[in-house]
Amino acid sequence: MPGLVTPVRVLSLKRVSPTYWWLELELIEGEPPLAEPGQFLLIWLPRLKEVPMSVAYLNKYNLCIFFKIVGKGTERLANLRQGDYLGIKFPLGRGFSNMVRGIRPLLVGGGTGLAPLIYASLYLSKRGLQPVIAWGTRDSEDAEAVEKFLEKLVPGTKLFVASEDCKYGFCGTVVDLVRTLIKEHSFSDFVLAGPKAMMQELGSFLLSTGHDPITLLETKVRCGVGMCGACYIKNTPYLLCKDGPAFRFSQVRSYFENS
Repeated sequence: MPGLVTPVRVLSLKRVSPTYWWLELELIEGEPPLAEPGQFLLIWLPRLKEVPMSVAYLNKYNLCIFFKIVGKGTERLANLRQGDYLGIKFPLGRGFSNMVRGIRPLLVGGGTGLAPLIYASLYLSKRGLQPVIAWGTRDSEDAEAVEKFLEKLVPGTKLFVASEDCKYGFCGTVVDLVRTLIKEHSFSDFVLAGPKAMMQELGSFLLSTGHDPITLLETKVRCGVGMCGACYIKNTPYLLCKDGPAFRFSQVRSYFENS
């Protein structure tokens, strides 16, 4: 139930690439609740804090997190061992599956923005859609390793990968990749997740072409249910935990342009 801490146990922790990690958790009792793409969880780390994370994979046995080390919270995650116990609040926020238009959406991720798109791809594919993933990262070693990992995790999903050092996949940023893809392919909708600057640039560009992409926002999260107000999205009337994290770009354009 949202807002309540549920105990979980670490099943495995894998370093997928030099930068990115894959954490697999299992509920100690019962099964993980049903969740939609875009919903997230808070991981409670003893004597530290609660860390918001996207759901990268979910089935009736366990759930998985895709992350990189960016602070004390994720550093702690990267040092977990099999059998360690944690607490989670899950599922939080609102899903976006009912927002997706058409059957061939392009799911665009930058860095760890890939995380919610992995689960979205699996979820939407089971419902008859044909999602395509476009992902970008700085280093070619990460790009190659994560692509190979994804090929096993989301078989049948078309993948396009970009590296900014131009040594693997498409040469350039994921924004450059999308600009190229839309010249060569037709997509029914767009879902963006990743760094704010990336989503602002790509969201503005897509809006100018007549597309209003779904954007998955990130902000400070404390209670996880919208009661404390910490997740207020600046220059909008929205709370991320209550109203999001998925919004059409036009709904939150002021957040990107004025904050």
